[in-house]
Amino acid sequence: MRTSETVDSKRAKNGEPIQFTVIQDVTFGGVLAIPRGATVHGVIADAKNVGSGTLTGSSELGLQLTSLDLGGQSYPLQSDLFK
Repeated sequence: MRTSETVDSKRAKNGEPIQFTVIQDVTFGGVLAIPRGATVHGVIADAKNVGSGTLTGSSELGLQLTSLDLGGQSYPLQSDLFK
């Protein structure tokens, strides 16, 4: 998946929606499950900006998937936090 918009860890806020585009077909058992180009919605679940200096500070961004748009319908998703 690829984000549809830029995500900046310095400005991101927990709960902020984010949209992804599936960039490669997803198959299961030889059957197409999710076609390339499908839209996946998610939220920023953990945004941390540690340290104030550019070289010494670090940022961390956690995302969770919430739904998949497919064939004119929206399907709820529940994912682990990925960083």
